[in-house]
Amino acid sequence: LEYDDVMNQQREVIYSLRLFALEGGEELKAEALRMVEQAVAGLADELIGDTKDAYHWDRALMETEFLLKFLVSVAGVTDPARIRSRDELVRAAQQAAREAFQGKLDHFKEIEAKVGAVNIGAQALSHVMLTVIDEKWKDHLYDLDQLKAAIHYRQWGQKDPLIEYKREGYEMFVGLMRDVHATFAERWLKLQIEIGPPRGSTPGPLGAPPKKKASPVIATKPTADGLVSNGPTGGPVPPPGVPPAPASNPYAGVGRNDPCPCGSGKKFKKCHGAA
Repeated sequence: LEYDDVMNQQREVIYSLRLFALEGGEELKAEALRMVEQAVAGLADELIGDTKDAYHWDRALMETEFLLKFLVSVAGVTDPARIRSRDELVRAAQQAAREAFQGKLDHFKEIEAKVGAVNIGAQALSHVMLTVIDEKWKDHLYDLDQLKAAIHYRQWGQKDPLIEYKREGYEMFVGLMRDVHATFAERWLKLQIEIGPPRGSTPGPLGAPPKKKASPVIATKPTADGLVSNGPTGGPVPPPGVPPAPASNPYAGVGRNDPCPCGSGKKFKKCHGAA
């Protein structure tokens, strides 16, 4: 039961996040923005690494990574005179992320106005967050099961398996949340929606009603009278007004008393010629 308590405590945190995503509203936006801010701060720490001296940072790499990962342009990231410490880099990155986050919401408002719909942005935000949380949580549950199955071997090293399970389970959960933040931020900030024509219709001339899509022709081949489409059986369909050619008789010229060409040994009149 004590092992299950670790999972239950983590489940409460995850389910509270899912509740934000399901209920939507301003609370969801606030939580989503917090996750984006945490994600860019995490990337900043990852890029800085052990290089504490800001003048030795690979600033070109920083600029590229923020763009590739989250599509955000961090102002002053390449200028050592503007960003001189880890805190300044994090503040600049989070400011750029906030602007990108709001820009995404504004983009969805424009789409809503064009198509005459409501809550497209809210639904997209909820969908992305729920998808990421569920994906990562399922993977985390599997990892916890694997840890639980192997943790008892720690007692061979004079370690309490339960204490080790709680410690490693917590570390795994911290990694899970970091992964959730980064994945959500990346998917949300890169999300694009395009408006296309209604399905099953093509735009006609100005003022004319839309036309339905023409059914595709399966296959065509040229003839002396033009293109002839294949019929349902795969054979050619003759042009209108032209009678179909008679089918060829494979038994033409066989006498009634001759052996049947099918090889049955019977006379033709007693076999395929009986009709």
